[in-house]
Amino acid sequence: MRFLPPILLAVLVAALLSCAFAAPSAWRAWRLFVAGDDPAATAAVRLEESFTPARAAAEIDAAIKAEDSGLAESFIALATARGFPVDPQTEARVAGLGATDSARALRDFGQGFAEGERANLPAVIGSTTSDLIGYGDLRDLWREGRKILAGGAADELTVGFAAAGLALSVATWTSVGAALPERAGLSALKIAQKTGRLSRALTASLARGAAKALDREALQAMVAAMGRADFVAARAAAKGILRPAALSGLEAAGRDAGEIYTKAGARGLSDTLAFAETQGELRQGARLAAKEGAKTRALLALLGRSALIGVSLGTTVVFWSFALLGQLLALAALTQRLGWRCGERLFAGRGRPSPESAPSPGWGGGGGGGAATAGYLAARRSRGWPFSGSR
Repeated sequence: MRFLPPILLAVLVAALLSCAFAAPSAWRAWRLFVAGDDPAATAAVRLEESFTPARAAAEIDAAIKAEDSGLAESFIALATARGFPVDPQTEARVAGLGATDSARALRDFGQGFAEGERANLPAVIGSTTSDLIGYGDLRDLWREGRKILAGGAADELTVGFAAAGLALSVATWTSVGAALPERAGLSALKIAQKTGRLSRALTASLARGAAKALDREALQAMVAAMGRADFVAARAAAKGILRPAALSGLEAAGRDAGEIYTKAGARGLSDTLAFAETQGELRQGARLAAKEGAKTRALLALLGRSALIGVSLGTTVVFWSFALLGQLLALAALTQRLGWRCGERLFAGRGRPSPESAPSPGWGGGGGGGAATAGYLAARRSRGWPFSGSR
C-alpha cells in the first residue's frame, strides 16, 4: 500500500503542471482562432504580451528622434487606447514635430505634381491633382509606352496604374468626387511602385496581371495620339490599354489603398504597402485601417506583416490546438498505463501461490499457474481494478 500513493501523486502533479503550463497558451490560441481573419482583433490579442508601457515610451522616443511625427502620434493613440499613461512633455515634443513647414510642403507638392516620385502627404496630393486632370497618367503612359513599343525595358505596371487611373479620373469627375479616395489610392500605389516602397511580392503579382492584359495596339494608338498632341484621342485610346479583368483588379487595389490613405494617412499607406505581399493582404490592411485609424502605423511597426495575415494565423492556431489536444491525450494514456502497472504490482502477490506449493515458477503453464492467475483476477475484481483478459 505504500507504493501506490506516491506514484499516483507524481502522476497527478505532472498532469496538473502540464495543464497549468498549457492553459494560458491554449486560451490565447483559442482567442486568436475566434478572431479569425479580423486583423484588428488578432492584433489586440497579440499585443497583450508584447506592448507594455515601457515599450510604448521607447517607441515614441524613437519616433521623435527620427522626426517622424506621424508615427509618434500613432504610438500615442495606441498607448492611450490601451490605458497607458503618456508624459505631457512627450506629447508637447510630438506636437512641435508636427508644426507645418510651408516651404517644404510646397516643394513636395510641386515635385509630386511634376514627377510623382515622393511618398509624403503633399507629394501624394500633388500627384493626385496631376492625375485628376489627366496630366500625370498621360505623362507616365507616354514615357513607358514608347519604351515598350521600342522593345526596351519598361515598367508595365506603371502603364497599368496609369491606364486604370485614367478610367478612375473619369469616374471621379462624373461622380462629383465620390471616387476621389479610390483615385488617390491608385496614385499612391503608382508613387510607391516608382519609389520602391511597394513590396517585391506585391509588385511582381500586380505586374504579371498587367503584362498579360496589356493591349499593345491600343498603347501604340495612344502614343501616336500623344505624339501629335491630340489629347482627346490619347485619352480615348488609353481606355483600351488594359483588358477589363486586369482593369478591375487594379481598381480594387486602388480602393483598398484609398481606404488606408483616408484612415491612416500617406505614411500609413506606405508602411502597409511595404509589408503586403498579395492583394488579399492589402485588403486586410484596409480593414485594419478602417477599424484602428491613427493606430495603424503603430500596429504595423510592432507586428509587421503578421498584422495583415489573420487567415493564415488562424489556420496555424487550429493545428497548434490539435497538437495540444494530442499531448493531453498522450498524458492521459500514460497515466492509465502507469495505474495498471501499479495495480499489477500491488495485487499480483496476493493471488500468486507460494514457492513451496507451486509446481512450476512464473505465471504460465500448470494448474498452479492457472490458480495464481485466477487469484490475481479475483483480487482485481474485489479491489475494483479494471478487468482485462490478458496482461
